[in-house]
Amino acid sequence: MAARFRLTQSALDALAGLSAAQRFALETLRDRDFEREQDFLAALYALAAPPDSDRLAAAILRSADSRYREAVEALGAAYQQQMAGRLEEAVRLYTRSIERFPTAEAHTFLGWTLSFMERYDEAIDHCRQAIAVDPEFGNPYNDIGSYLIALGRIREAIPWLEQATRA
Repeated sequence: MAARFRLTQSALDALAGLSAAQRFALETLRDRDFEREQDFLAALYALAAPPDSDRLAAAILRSADSRYREAVEALGAAYQQQMAGRLEEAVRLYTRSIERFPTAEAHTFLGWTLSFMERYDEAIDHCRQAIAVDPEFGNPYNDIGSYLIALGRIREAIPWLEQATRA
């Protein structure tokens, strides 16, 4: 079985919120292969300077998860396709990103792409899924409000836009 968890240098570089001691400690895990999440986590928490919060530990775990890395790569490729106007290809790549590792960003950007295609109901559905993944990510609330306005449902849009300012 191929290794699923590997903390690469690029993953380390992308991690925010690490102290110098934590970054130094994580260097011992860099490029080691782990097949199981529990083995990676055991090694992570055995470090001299383990993560000081569950949120940071989750970020490290996501960065080491090959499915997450593949999802991030697909997300970047999808965005490039979207900006180039190749919307169907962008939809395909955003969907692939979500299948590998669902993120609020991928659902939101997929919704945005679908809105360009005037598929507002699907766009709203993906924004709702984004909120389910990360209720603190403000963009999908705003986007739902915008899509409802595009559909002429202005009163229904107001609470979503208000929620966007709080998220």
